[in-house]
Amino acid sequence: MNAVLELANWYPAFTASAKRLRVGPHDDAPAADEVLVSVDRRRPTERPGLAVRRFACYPGTGGGFVLLDADSARVFRAGAALLPGGRALTRCARSVVRASSHVGLQAWLAPRRLAFAETAPDPELALERRFSGLPAGLAWNVASSVPGRDRKTIVQLVARTGAVIAFAKLGERPHARARVEHEARTLATLARHGCAAPRLLGCEIRDRSALLVQTALAGERGAPRLGAEHERFLSALLHATGTRCPLSGLPSHRAALARLDELSGRQAAGRVDPHWLALARELALRLAEAGAARALDCGFAHGDFTPWNVCVANGTLAAFDWELARELAPRGFDAFHHVLQQSVLVERLPPDALLARLGEETPRFVGAGPADDAWWLAFGAYLLDVSTESERIELDERSPFVQVEWSRRARIELLCATVERLGRVEVRAA
Repeated sequence: MNAVLELANWYPAFTASAKRLRVGPHDDAPAADEVLVSVDRRRPTERPGLAVRRFACYPGTGGGFVLLDADSARVFRAGAALLPGGRALTRCARSVVRASSHVGLQAWLAPRRLAFAETAPDPELALERRFSGLPAGLAWNVASSVPGRDRKTIVQLVARTGAVIAFAKLGERPHARARVEHEARTLATLARHGCAAPRLLGCEIRDRSALLVQTALAGERGAPRLGAEHERFLSALLHATGTRCPLSGLPSHRAALARLDELSGRQAAGRVDPHWLALARELALRLAEAGAARALDCGFAHGDFTPWNVCVANGTLAAFDWELARELAPRGFDAFHHVLQQSVLVERLPPDALLARLGEETPRFVGAGPADDAWWLAFGAYLLDVSTESERIELDERSPFVQVEWSRRARIELLCATVERLGRVEVRAA
């Protein structure tokens, strides 16, 4: 387990040179500080005091990777859930990979197979000693998230029966570490409110890393369209944490305005799209004018509420991956996000269809529809929040993934529509 937490560091060595990397078939075991990329069926021999683990290596989401246990079919099947599955083709590929374990072909279908050796950890360093609630002798699968400043290593902790027990999340870069810490604080808050979320088993904060361990959630991936289970979950979250507040009183809205000021500053000169910036400034002004005297229903928001971040079991929904949570956001924030992420990243709907989908699915989550000013205030606040956050991230580290541009184009079209609609609110107020 100690070795696996370093995977994010040395995995890129597969395409470069590295002192610890040996490529090709070898009969002898790798040393404790080496990684052996296996290209045949043979299992490396084990040296005294070293345990050799074999993994099947698959592409992950957006340039990440997934390593699945190649020795245990049950552990491998549990790890198949870590493979990308948003689109029909990737869902089909994941099903084929998972089915391969039933006939003993799980390692054969992997683009790469690897083995590495690890020494038994000091008993006092074992995860079950450090995090109460973990049994001993767990196996594991590993996923690395999208490369960049927020890249994290996700370790799925699995019993030998194939039951997923918990997840460990490791953040080593400053932004990733901060997000892991934020998620730990969020899970502690949600537990006090009795919300449907993983149970925090512990979080270790070190100088250069943050390691979070949380229980796994049972159930299947959420539906692509908002339904009754989503409504029950978000209503319970709002009921537990809700209040009424003007936009100017929301920390998340003030943070969005601060990001907008930063993006407007000299340090961003020439690096920010002037068309987007003009729209965002205009939206901020319209929100201030239309919402100055209006209190909105607000509550805790998941921040990345999507079909791939929720589980549904027996009609009950629970959410995980709370690292983007907002303590207070206008009611409907998560519903807007769910619709847009599914519609843009998976279904690639055009702007007109996006607005129609939003108008169809979100009114019961907002408490108002597109014919009401309150709906547009809540949607405008959501757009300003996520749009400034995305632009700020891109300013720090330009993303190579086309999905980022898909989302950006959709948000620009929606910004135009929202600015125009909020202008009518201002006229009526005058």
